[in-house]
Amino acid sequence: MRSLRNDPSLRFSESGRVLLRLLDVSALGSDDWVRISADVPAHRAAGIAQLARECGRLWQMFAAAVEQRQNEQLDA
Repeated sequence: MRSLRNDPSLRFSESGRVLLRLLDVSALGSDDWVRISADVPAHRAAGIAQLARECGRLWQMFAAAVEQRQNEQLDA
């Protein structure tokens, strides 16, 4: 994350700053995720789990799009 935060191509664009914020939040350590999951109220667990899965699916799609773009640039 430190290297990404220092990259001017990310820091000086709006979408780059948004991406850095999203990655920063997602880059919590496993202990943090365990602590946070333990604090989820039982009556919200199903909804939060569903949202977490959807976020994971969106991150997977994002990763695939980034890799696709990289492959296209390498082939050009």
